[in-house]
Amino acid sequence: LMQVALTLHATRAFFNAYKAESWLTTVAFSFVVALLLSLFCYKLLSKRQSFRRVLLDAIKYSEFEPFYQPIIDSRTQKVLGAEMLIRWRKKNGTIVPPNQFIPFAEDSGLIVDITEQATKKVVQDIVTLGWHKTERFISINIVPVHIQDEQYFQLLTGLMAEHKLKPKHISLEITERLQIDDLHAARHELDKFFDYGIELKLDDAGTGYGGFSYVQELGVKTLKIDKMFIDTINANDVKASVLEAIISFAASS
Repeated sequence: LMQVALTLHATRAFFNAYKAESWLTTVAFSFVVALLLSLFCYKLLSKRQSFRRVLLDAIKYSEFEPFYQPIIDSRTQKVLGAEMLIRWRKKNGTIVPPNQFIPFAEDSGLIVDITEQATKKVVQDIVTLGWHKTERFISINIVPVHIQDEQYFQLLTGLMAEHKLKPKHISLEITERLQIDDLHAARHELDKFFDYGIELKLDDAGTGYGGFSYVQELGVKTLKIDKMFIDTINANDVKASVLEAIISFAASS
């Protein structure tokens, strides 16, 4: 292979001029990058604020409603109750998938207002379905912010008293995917529900922050094992051992 060497010769004046121009180019490039980043952040924040306003309008016009997923005893095939799933039905009838608004609602704190709106409809639906005369129940999903104070407790128990529902007709579910920073304080608030007679279920068990500490510290009565582990039943999957461990822990607890 032939090698070629290229040597450039320049005067000091040329070097100084090139150096000054390079500095100006660097400053100009940095300015452009900073400007583009600022515009991106501004548009991102504006979009979040716009979406927040859209959600606030949806709350104002009561566009959030409960859908129900039946809970069935696999041994008898009888419906024991249902889990309430929040759905957003726009004025034009379009249903927005939960993954498109629930994460933002949780981050922004609007999930509290949305859950309260759906809870009012759940209590009314229990009466409409005639379930208040049966042993059936509806589970309502809550997040850590619901048990930071007694606001949700007062709302729920007030609605139940108004519609003459028994504690057995409502249960709460808290997901393990969201972190509870102060388990002791959370248990203090949950004890109000327990004293009233409302039980707590742990959803998505085995997938999140809580681990077994949620069961030990929060007074959980039921574990809902995540689907990723249930799918290992009768399958050659390494997660099957995790399923067995969760069941064993539940039994011993």
